[in-house]
Amino acid sequence: MIAHMTPPAPTSTERERLAALERYEMLDTPAEAEFDDLTALAAQICGTPIALISLVDARRQWFKSKVGLDATQTSREVSFCGHAIHGRHLLEVPNTLEEFLFYDNPLVTGAPNIRFYAGMPLTTPDGQNLGTLCVMDRVPHYLTQTQREALGRLGRQVMNQMELRLTIRRLAAASQDLRELEGRSRLIVEAAPHALVMVDEQGQIIQANSRTEQLFGYSRDELIGQPVEMLLPERLRRAKSQNGLGVFGGARPGAKKKKKGRELTGLRKNGTQFPIEISAGSVSTSAGFFVLASINDVTERQRMLSQINRLKRELKQKDRKIEPADHQRTDFSAAANDLKSPLRSIISLANWLVTSYANRLDGAGREQLNLLALKLRRLNALVDGVFACPVRSRSHEALEIAEVFSPAELPSAAASRVRSRNLVDRSLSEIVAGPGYSNERVQNAADESVCDERVSEIAVAV
Repeated sequence: MIAHMTPPAPTSTERERLAALERYEMLDTPAEAEFDDLTALAAQICGTPIALISLVDARRQWFKSKVGLDATQTSREVSFCGHAIHGRHLLEVPNTLEEFLFYDNPLVTGAPNIRFYAGMPLTTPDGQNLGTLCVMDRVPHYLTQTQREALGRLGRQVMNQMELRLTIRRLAAASQDLRELEGRSRLIVEAAPHALVMVDEQGQIIQANSRTEQLFGYSRDELIGQPVEMLLPERLRRAKSQNGLGVFGGARPGAKKKKKGRELTGLRKNGTQFPIEISAGSVSTSAGFFVLASINDVTERQRMLSQINRLKRELKQKDRKIEPADHQRTDFSAAANDLKSPLRSIISLANWLVTSYANRLDGAGREQLNLLALKLRRLNALVDGVFACPVRSRSHEALEIAEVFSPAELPSAAASRVRSRNLVDRSLSEIVAGPGYSNERVQNAADESVCDERVSEIAVAV
């Protein structure tokens, strides 16, 4: 600790000031001609043997540039600049031996024997004093007003150089980040399964992937710098609007976004045309905005859609032809069932008469009654032959099974057929009655199902 000396105190915004000093990244950097020129000019204008650009750290003052002094730094405790950074204006000490802050300072009482000091604070745009541009002499000294003003201007130039240096470093870092981002973006664009092109505000292609080359037949060099509408037929090219984007105008910032892509016609280098779908979005940057467009060849998709539509039309035409025939078959089947119902009743009556009254009639009466029964059976066989089996209509509704007829519940002729088939085939034939069938029609359908020799049992759905 230096006896009796008054060391410089921290500033009122010391934490912010030190953060600002670190932000400029100046400490312990090599000498730079831009700063050395200003230091030499300050010494020359002020007529002093020593001039410094001093940056005050937490515990030291470090000299970015120096004239007439070999040391590169001193402790902050003995620094003159540690006092100067407390103000906004030039701190001038004509004779250090007469100033109570410095008269016993080691830099005054010993080498380099400072007797004169004048320091101009280096103030950042946000008001933090990082250090000073100072001049010193080994004898008492007075600056003229012109020298003071010149030292002030030089101090501002030092700060401008520091700002410029910081900006250059930031730009270099941003440029490096941009190059890395661009490299990653190119990898992503190149790996895309579809053609991708990037277009600037004027509608010029600035980037394209290999899939674009394959799809349109152009090399990347032939695409870069060309209007994007070269990829479209002449009839689809629009007069350039103010933004020059043409068909991609909808992708500019603020435009209403479309959920689906836009289907257009693409134009290859060889002049052939093919269907494409374009989806585009904008990317805004400080340098403007760009449009990234994905272009997909939809030739196969359109071919499939066309085939599906053709099949739909053909199916509709067949439906129109089939529906009248189905109605005719259904009506024909209904008529057959309506005819057989009374016929079955008459046969049953004839059988009953033969059984009940045969013994009460004479020979001629029995013969006529038996002849009637025989003719009715032949008529029933004839009707069975004409109306072979119930028609299975493709348009009937899906119905639940209401009842399953066993062979015992069918008429005797049907039962014998079903029982004989049971020995060979256990398959089930389902007779479906359409909506509106009466119970008699259902019974008729069950009766006539036995014309199919594959039947083992009859399931009636209503």
